[in-house]
Amino acid sequence: MNIAGIATVIYGGLIEAGGVIGFLVAKSKPSLIAGAALGNLALIGGILLLLEIPEGRWAAIGAAGLVGLAFAVKLAKALVADAAGEKGGEDKDAAKKDGKAAGESAGKEGTDAKAAHDGKAGTAEKDAKAGNPKKAKGKVRAAALVLLSLAEIIIVLVYG
Repeated sequence: MNIAGIATVIYGGLIEAGGVIGFLVAKSKPSLIAGAALGNLALIGGILLLLEIPEGRWAAIGAAGLVGLAFAVKLAKALVADAAGEKGGEDKDAAKKDGKAAGESAGKEGTDAKAAHDGKAGTAEKDAKAGNPKKAKGKVRAAALVLLSLAEIIIVLVYG
């Protein structure tokens, strides 16, 4: 039984299905294109592995590596944005105090604080406090796909 070939065919099918779901849910053409391209690459790799052609190993590893890398970058960006939002909240409070002091001394009501509040850090902080479930699901999906891709690479390396 060729475990690497079977696992890679299943992985390729899941990647293709994910691309279709991304398109249907979010109308994301890049999801559809990437899912089809990388899913087909994984499927080809899996079929080659099932036929015991060694080049299938590299196709499978390449597809899983690209998917894992793409979602690792997406996860890292989300985590950095959250960290900046939390830090931005502290900066916003300091800017608000400074803005009030500047506004009182210049006869205007905290325009610096309003400018600090209108930045991205303020909205990230609101999402973090609100516990935005969409953002949380996106992070969980990205982390799951990174782990799935790593598992695929390990299976191919060990059993391929």
